[in-house]
Amino acid sequence: MRALLFPLHKVSYQAILKKPLNIFEPRYIHMIHEAEKTNTPVALAYATLQDADDEADTIAINHEKYHAVKRMVGLGRVQILQKSKDGTMLVVLEPLFKGLIMDVYNEELPYNTIEVDPITEFLTVMPEHMISLQRLGLLFRHWAKSFFKNQVEYDALMEATQDPVVLVGAITEFVVTSPDLKQGILEIDDINAKIDVLLEWLD
Repeated sequence: MRALLFPLHKVSYQAILKKPLNIFEPRYIHMIHEAEKTNTPVALAYATLQDADDEADTIAINHEKYHAVKRMVGLGRVQILQKSKDGTMLVVLEPLFKGLIMDVYNEELPYNTIEVDPITEFLTVMPEHMISLQRLGLLFRHWAKSFFKNQVEYDALMEATQDPVVLVGAITEFVVTSPDLKQGILEIDDINAKIDVLLEWLD
């Protein structure tokens, strides 16, 4: 599948929750308009200043600052929420799926276009992980009480995170502070393994 690449330094996207983004560079303003017009997915990729490295599972891109991005990315559909007179915009990525970058195209555009293979994840929590899942839920509830002061927002989040997939994504997005750990969790394909990693980090 063809997608448009939005590289951000040490930022990854779990493609489970909506992701707000401020777009201000002219090339990416153009890219967002193209994505909206053609309904093309946008891949938010963890960008690095280092050269591409097979061991680090990165791939080279055409960019004056970032030399490579992690191959594993989250993809979403663009929804433009707000446009300013100077062209800058606030957009949100509506989650689609996780994918692996297979190739970077040379299309003579000011931004990168890529070929992405969707990744199928194992999303069933096994019986032996149910207690760990419940503990994650309690830890997240405690954290959210101090973070979300708006009761309506808090209640909506608690309802959404009854879904284990959303719970894992929310903890990764909101609670985990390490960019490398966020990316590492994205690269895990089994929700049970993600639960183990998150619980170890939170404890």
